[in-house]
Amino acid sequence: MSAVAFDTLKLARTLRDKAKLSPEQAEGFAEAISDAVQADLATKADLKATEVALRADMKASETHLGSEIARVESELRAEIKGVETRLRAEMEGIENELRTEIKGVETTLRAEIKSVANDLKATEASLKAEIKAQVAEGKSDVIKWVVGAVGCQTVVILGAIVALARLLKP
Repeated sequence: MSAVAFDTLKLARTLRDKAKLSPEQAEGFAEAISDAVQADLATKADLKATEVALRADMKASETHLGSEIARVESELRAEIKGVETRLRAEMEGIENELRTEIKGVETTLRAEIKSVANDLKATEASLKAEIKAQVAEGKSDVIKWVVGAVGCQTVVILGAIVALARLLKP
């Protein structure tokens, strides 16, 4: 800091004339005050130099921070790109695995459907054969009953004719 112009002689005279101090006391006070003021006061030039230095420091910090932000941004973008690439590859792998699994399930289900269809056809054929056999057996039984009933009726009718003929013959 530069020195501030301070009139110690004027202060010493004022202390001697108005405060009624001895010349030694007045000069001592003036010198002490001058030392204190000159040691701690800043001039406009000091403030301007400090402002310029602070602005330069701020500009340097801003520049440094700007480049640091750009570097971090670049690193993060690269990291994001890497993560994206890895995740896309992982998604593709999972998609391929799932497609393979789906095809396997589809093949298995188609085979099961074919097996069930064949079982149903075999069951249908078996049921048809069984129904035909039962119908044939039923026909046979019906024919037997009809022949038996017709035979029985014939015997009854013949017996009635013979009984009538004997009754009518005196």
